[in-house]
Amino acid sequence: MQKRLFHLYTGELAATVMFAFVWLYYLQRFEWAALSFSTGYAFVLLEFILLQGSYYWF
Repeated sequence: MQKRLFHLYTGELAATVMFAFVWLYYLQRFEWAALSFSTGYAFVLLEFILLQGSYYWF
């Protein structure tokens, strides 16, 4: 059981880091996206939810 919970915890953390890298690549590739509030808000909300899930599984 602990092994499964650790797997879920690390998976959520890995997703958080991976989405951050994808977000940085997205901003680099599409310069107009840096000016958009909605994309930034969606990213921050996604990261917050993933961090909450990671904390939950921990």
